[in-house]
Amino acid sequence: MKAYKSIMAVLCLALLTTAGCQSELLIDDQQHRQAVADTIDFVGGFIDKPVNTKSTALLAEHLNTMGVWGWQITPEGDELKLFDNQIVSYNNATGDWTYSPKKLWSDDSQYRFYAYAPHSDSTAGSTVSIDPVMGRFKIDDITLGGSNIMYNTPLRAASGNFNGVTDIDWMIDRTGLAGVKSSFGRKVTFNMQHILVKFNVKVRINNILEADPSIVSVTLDSLTIGTFIGHGSFEQKLNHTPDPGNADDNAVQEWTIDPSKPRYSINSARNVGIDATGFYVIESLLIPQEVDPGNTVKISYTTTSHDAHTEKYTGIFNLNNVFDRFVGGNNYTLVITISPDVITFDAGSGSWETAFTNGVF
Repeated sequence: MKAYKSIMAVLCLALLTTAGCQSELLIDDQQHRQAVADTIDFVGGFIDKPVNTKSTALLAEHLNTMGVWGWQITPEGDELKLFDNQIVSYNNATGDWTYSPKKLWSDDSQYRFYAYAPHSDSTAGSTVSIDPVMGRFKIDDITLGGSNIMYNTPLRAASGNFNGVTDIDWMIDRTGLAGVKSSFGRKVTFNMQHILVKFNVKVRINNILEADPSIVSVTLDSLTIGTFIGHGSFEQKLNHTPDPGNADDNAVQEWTIDPSKPRYSINSARNVGIDATGFYVIESLLIPQEVDPGNTVKISYTTTSHDAHTEKYTGIFNLNNVFDRFVGGNNYTLVITISPDVITFDAGSGSWETAFTNGVF
């Protein structure tokens, strides 16, 4: 009987000890989950997300880093800098934007967040700063060299994605985000806007040339546009993308360009068979600038007849007959139409993601 009581006492002690361990594990798990729930996380967010309209352009499809500044305002009114040009990187495997070390939300504080992309660490020579009061960005020493995403593979439609070329598609969240923890749903989602110019060139033949029974093919041999200023600095003055049709916007200068640095030309895809539908043969980024008379468009093409006879043609015209200036954050398209006797063109401009169809944005 005594032996039985002794065994029962040991069992009771073991059960109590196990229960205590389970309790500690439960508390640790709850603390871990609470810490995860209180982590300030970022979603790269959208690009040029229009108001009340679903946006399909995600930052992760274009760039894989961003820089974040953020401030916490305590109930006592103290302003603490939580993020100082923090690099936040996109993880392709998990689909998350990550940074380290992690920062936590406080339920009773206000927050301000600002972001740009890509992070300056991934760009050679450029530096980024922010006005801590206004929350506006300054990006010094941006350089472009004429990258053309259509150079190797011309397409029927413009792409708008420059993640595979040397020239960098700089973006900023122009307004920033402010509020309490509940305003963000734990994950902070930015709305980025392009600050450079997107320039597209499409080449096609007209219907008469396509229907000509004596012509077998029309081939674009080359197309060169330039020279362009490729060096400048950006200082944010507006909380929205500039509107070329707004006189007030046009009076605001966000860019300082450096015409003393080497200029560049943009070269199209070459040896492209052209039809009446046409192909985009240039899609490039530009620093906003005036278009001077020295900026020419030179196009060379070849027609081949049924008897294998070829004729080569070259046309040159001034770009400033089409565009007098390029405004940041906007999309400019030049459509060149090859006809039996002349070369004609249509041109237009609009918001970055707007397509140019039949001469109209």
